[in-house]
Amino acid sequence: MDSTAKPTGSLGLVFAFHGVALGLPLLILAIVLGLITPVPMLALVLIAVLAAAYLTFRRYNSVDEVLLDELDVVDADETKHAGAYNLLESLSLSSGVPAPELYLTDEKSVNALAIQQSKDAAAVITAGAVEKLDRLQLEGLLAETIARIASDDARIATVATGMLMPFLQGPGSFLAPFATSILDRVLASDRELVGDIAAVGLTKYPPGLRDALSQADTTTAAGSAAMARLWVVPPAPHTPRYDLDVRLAALNEF
Repeated sequence: MDSTAKPTGSLGLVFAFHGVALGLPLLILAIVLGLITPVPMLALVLIAVLAAAYLTFRRYNSVDEVLLDELDVVDADETKHAGAYNLLESLSLSSGVPAPELYLTDEKSVNALAIQQSKDAAAVITAGAVEKLDRLQLEGLLAETIARIASDDARIATVATGMLMPFLQGPGSFLAPFATSILDRVLASDRELVGDIAAVGLTKYPPGLRDALSQADTTTAAGSAAMARLWVVPPAPHTPRYDLDVRLAALNEF
């Protein structure tokens, strides 16, 4: 397996779905108004199309903020969490990507994720990871977030998740089967294993990531279920192609 493989999914499908899902109701409304008001129907249809395009563009520009708000993160303290900061900077230098911002959630399980909208990226780790992992284990977990940023997986996953979230939960969830299918199509099916291999390539110490993952579980509660695919260890109810046991077995081979 190529540890440098990049996601092959196209975000065009995500943008198209978001635009159509928002635009179709607006278009229907424009047609109805065109029938009952003196305003030209063509003008109303054009306004509906432009409104859908604007809302799609606005959502795209804010997907990282939306997801960070959903997680209810706080800024990591540069003094209190100096070890994590130093590891993140070192790993970033090794990978050739700018060091991401570091955030924490108060979740007690061991987990982490990477969020990226364009150039700016963020690494989010749980309070449980900070409290329970030793330095080498934390390095392995952070290396996975850096690996996902370097491979562009973090950006693809962030944009796809953020754009499709309104249709995965809440009032728009009647479209969830379609949104889920698109999300699964856009994200690489072997992304967890590829991320593990790339992370080990950064740390040169497979037991660190292996031991960190062995302490993770699928009960992470921070954020909504729609964000499951973003986590290094996806929590229930999402079931990745390669479960945690398979990933641990693969790391044992290094």
